[in-house]
Amino acid sequence: MILVGDVIVFGAPRAVVGVPGVVESVSPTVRLGSAVELLWEHRKDAVLARQGQFQLERDERGLRLGYEIARGQEAAWRSRVRRRIGCSFGWRPHRDGAVYRWYAAETPARREIVSAELFEVSLTPHPAYRGTWAHLLDGDLERRWRHLKLQARCWPKPRAVESRAAAADLVIDAPPPTLVRVLLDAFDGLAGVEETIANEYQTVLAAHRRHPHARTIEVRYPRSLRSAEAATARHAAKLLGEGKK
Repeated sequence: MILVGDVIVFGAPRAVVGVPGVVESVSPTVRLGSAVELLWEHRKDAVLARQGQFQLERDERGLRLGYEIARGQEAAWRSRVRRRIGCSFGWRPHRDGAVYRWYAAETPARREIVSAELFEVSLTPHPAYRGTWAHLLDGDLERRWRHLKLQARCWPKPRAVESRAAAADLVIDAPPPTLVRVLLDAFDGLAGVEETIANEYQTVLAAHRRHPHARTIEVRYPRSLRSAEAATARHAAKLLGEGKK
């Protein structure tokens, strides 16, 4: 039995809850961390597999999952994954900081995660990003998948994925966060993330009004020890104030 799926589909949007007119996507520039785990619904107490026990393959479409279920565990996996489900992931900013690229001229406006390092991937019945999926293959389907996998070795190699994003038309450098802001963001949870995106969106709109020809606007946050969930919340109010000047 084999578990296969698409963990990330590059460019596929998710609606940002509480921020009408904004979606978020993932860039091909995301990287894999050194110890990526496979979890159930992001729960650290529900580790399904650890680094080296499953495969994550990148191509021009996205990041693909492959995991061979050990003998004797098939029944447990059938009870957990009774039907096709979705995937999600956990990430943190690169060591050089967090970078988000906005396509303000698009409808809806799109915020792209450019600088990120994955530390876990998850199976979930409620995926945020469209296009993600995971499915168990058994019997004839498993045999067909293995046959196609073997044939694929002779197929032309897919186009290489760009490891660096093209330069943005406009860049906004955010100041480092205060310690108080970091602590508050750590307790905000997902609600704090969405509020941050809303504030950041207003900053980007203000910048786009001043520079209407800028099709891509990048917001960069310097390196810190904060969590990925808090990565975009830094001094959004201050940025918005600067945008109104």
